[in-house]
Amino acid sequence: VRHAVNDLFMQKQYGEVNAKIRDLNDKKEEIRERAMARLDALNNDVWRARLTARDVYSGLVDWSRNEIIQFTIRVESEMRQRMPDCVTATRRAYEDSFLAEDWSAVLDYCRDAFGFLRRLFDTRFAQLQQ
Repeated sequence: VRHAVNDLFMQKQYGEVNAKIRDLNDKKEEIRERAMARLDALNNDVWRARLTARDVYSGLVDWSRNEIIQFTIRVESEMRQRMPDCVTATRRAYEDSFLAEDWSAVLDYCRDAFGFLRRLFDTRFAQLQQ
């Protein structure tokens, strides 16, 4: 009797497992479609994020390029106001050094006029950056 009860119990369990397997097989296509829909949504999100990141990056590049150009234009116009041409710039640097009686600057100017003007430009450039 015990074997018969055990066999009936096993058949019942086997029947329930087979019924669940049949249900899962029946729902397999539905589950696959839901999984594919989720995957497509995820791919769309990744695609949108990639496009957004590319747009933000190109916007930052354009903005920084524009800022650098504007800063360069400001520095150049300031330098042109102070030193409109090379001859005037050289004369002005020479006169400023003598008028200020900055003899080390005069010696620097006499030794290397171009280097002296370059240091003046670098100093002014640093001041404009601040």
